[in-house]
Amino acid sequence: PFSVETVAQFLSSKLNMTIAKLDGVALLVHLKTAGNPFFIVQILRALIDDKLLIFENKHRRWAWLPEEIARHRYADNVADLMVNRLSRLPIDELGLMRLASCVGVKVQEGFLSELSELEDFEFTKAMKSLIEAGFLMHENQFLNFPHDRIHEAAYSLTDFDVRPSVHGHIAQAMIRQHGNGGDFSVFEIANHIRWSAIAEYPNEVSEKLISILMEAATLARNAGAVRQACDYLTSATAVLTCQPDGGGFAFSVKWLATECYLSLAELDKAESLIGQCFAEARSDEDRASTYRLLATLKTLRSDHEGAICAALTGLDLVGSALKRKPDDHDLDEIYDSIRSLIGSRSITDLHALPRMTDPRVEVTMELLTTLLSSFFTHDGLGFLHLAKMVELTLIHGTSSSSCYGLAWFGVRIASRYEEYEYGHAFVQLALDIGEQRGYEAGRPSSHLALDQVSPWTLPLDFAKEQAMKAFEIGSQGGDVVMACYAVAHIAADMLVMGETLPIVLDELERGMRFV
Repeated sequence: PFSVETVAQFLSSKLNMTIAKLDGVALLVHLKTAGNPFFIVQILRALIDDKLLIFENKHRRWAWLPEEIARHRYADNVADLMVNRLSRLPIDELGLMRLASCVGVKVQEGFLSELSELEDFEFTKAMKSLIEAGFLMHENQFLNFPHDRIHEAAYSLTDFDVRPSVHGHIAQAMIRQHGNGGDFSVFEIANHIRWSAIAEYPNEVSEKLISILMEAATLARNAGAVRQACDYLTSATAVLTCQPDGGGFAFSVKWLATECYLSLAELDKAESLIGQCFAEARSDEDRASTYRLLATLKTLRSDHEGAICAALTGLDLVGSALKRKPDDHDLDEIYDSIRSLIGSRSITDLHALPRMTDPRVEVTMELLTTLLSSFFTHDGLGFLHLAKMVELTLIHGTSSSSCYGLAWFGVRIASRYEEYEYGHAFVQLALDIGEQRGYEAGRPSSHLALDQVSPWTLPLDFAKEQAMKAFEIGSQGGDVVMACYAVAHIAADMLVMGETLPIVLDELERGMRFV
C-alpha cells in the first residue's frame, strides 16, 4: 500500500500539481483507500464523475473544495465504489459491461458486438466511452478488464437468477463460431455450458453440447484436473436427462465419469455408475471396457481375486482369453515369442514402434492393465499378462497402456531370468515412450517399476526417488492405485537403506492417510 507521502506524489503526477498543494487531499484519499493504488485511481475517477474534482480551463488546473470532498459519501470499499460508478452508466454502456463480464476477463470485440445486438455505431460509441472511462482496455481486437475488481463489480450487476440464461446465450454463440472456425477453446465453451440453464437449450444442440463437455472432460482428466473433469461430466449428464436426443452419448459419459471417480477414490459413486455403464453398453467392447472399471474398483478395495475375475471376463468378450494358472512352459513360450519378435533390434530401436490404431486391441490392453492384482496371487498370471501386453505392443504398436506392460515386464524378466540390464532397458523404454507420446497415465506405474528394477544396477537412493515420483504423480489424479502401492515401496526402500525407524513411521503414517 502507498504511504500518505506516496499518495501525494501519485496525485501530483496525475493532476500535474505540486505536492505541497495536495497534502490535504492526499490525507483524505489515503484515509479512505488505505493506500490501495487501484482504489486511489477509482476514487479520483469518482470525484471527477461527481464534479468534486474539476478542471478549470481558464487557469489550466484542477480545483476542488477539501471540505466538500471530506463530506462526500464514498463507498466503503473498492468493490462498492466500482458498482456505484458502473450503475450510473448509460444503458448501452452498462449492458456491454454486464455482457462482457459474463464472457470473461477478456472478450473479442467482434464477438461482444454480436452478443450485444447493438447497431455498429451504437456499439462503437459505447465501447469508446467505456475505454475512455477506464472500464475497459482495447488490445489487438480484444477488450480486457484492466483489473479483476472491475470485472467482479460488472458481473455482480447481473442478477444471480439471470446469469444462467446469459451464459447459455454466450455458449450458443461460441458454439456457432466454433463450428465456423472460431478460436474459442473447448474449455471456454464448456464452462459457459456448465454455468447455464441446461433445460433452456433446444433439443437440436444436445449432441454438440455433450460432445464439447466430453472433450473438455477428457482433456481435463488427462491433465490431472480430475475434479474439473467431473464437473463437465455432471453437466453432460444433465444434458442427457433434459435432452433425449443426446442418448447416443450415454455410455461414454457414464463410463468416463466412473473412471474419474475411481481416480478420485470416490468408490461408492463409481460403483453406482458401473451398473449404469453395463445397462448402456452397446457392444462387446463397451462391456469389456466396463469390466475394466469393475476390476479397478475391486483392486482399490483389495479384492484381488474379484479383480482378476472381472478382467478375465472382459478379455473373453474381446477374444483375448488368458489362462488363469499358466505353468512355467507357458511363460517360457511367450517370453521366447517376444525375443523372436524383437529379433536383432535393440530395446532402444523400439522407440520407432508406431502408435496402436486398432480399438479392439486398445480395449484388450486396458483390460490387461487391471491384472495388476495378479501380482498378489503368485501363480504365473502376473508374468503372463505383462508378456501378452508386450507381445501386442510389438505387433500392433504403442498405446498408453503399453507403458505399464513394458515397464513391469522389465521388472519380471529381471527377477525370473536374471536379465537385470535387459529388464532395466524395458522400464526405461516405457518411460521414454510415455514422455515422447504424451502417455501421462502410464507415468506412475513406470516410475514405480523403475523403483523395483533399478536396485540391481543403481544405488537405492535412485530407487526411492522413483517411488516418490510415482506417489506424487499418481496422487494428483494420474493413477490412484499406483500411488497407494508407492506408499509401501517408499517405506520399504527407507528400511533397506537403514533410515531411522521414527522417520520411516512418519512416512508410513503420511502414506496411510492418503490410502
